[in-house]
Amino acid sequence: MRSRRGFTLIEVLIVMAMLSILAALVYPAYTDVAVDAQGAVVRVMVRNIREKIQFHQSIGDVALSPDGHPDDVLRDWFPGRKLPTNPWTSSVLKIQTVHGPKDATEPNHKTFQVNSDGKVSDHTAWYNMANGSFCVLVPDRGSEQYILELFRSINSLDSSSISNPGQADDDHGHGNGA
Repeated sequence: MRSRRGFTLIEVLIVMAMLSILAALVYPAYTDVAVDAQGAVVRVMVRNIREKIQFHQSIGDVALSPDGHPDDVLRDWFPGRKLPTNPWTSSVLKIQTVHGPKDATEPNHKTFQVNSDGKVSDHTAWYNMANGSFCVLVPDRGSEQYILELFRSINSLDSSSISNPGQADDDHGHGNGA
């Protein structure tokens, strides 16, 4: 009698099938946790930047728009004199500064696009100097409803402004090139 020293092809295929099923069950939960963690980091960053906007507005140490809000989010406000890093892109925030309607608290386009080379093609944040509103855009993943929920969650916006007729058109501003 020979002793058996290995696995049969059937045994290997059964184990691979079981691992595939486990991976299919665990992966969505893992990706949700990663998005939640990145969202939490972005939420803190948004709150920090909004506080800096209010602080510099109150002490008047920066140029103000005609409406009395800082006319830009400056890198000098942050440690190392550079804007915070966006956890979704691992690059410095690219803020689009607009002088849009005073009642515009969020941009029309709530997502940023990533090029085929992995670089962000446009702005990853939005600032309306007419009223001091600041928002960070989210990656373009999932349904429109999911994107809207993620955007509102990280920017701490309530659902009352979902159909805000005074939303600023993203094309009315200029990027600060940061």
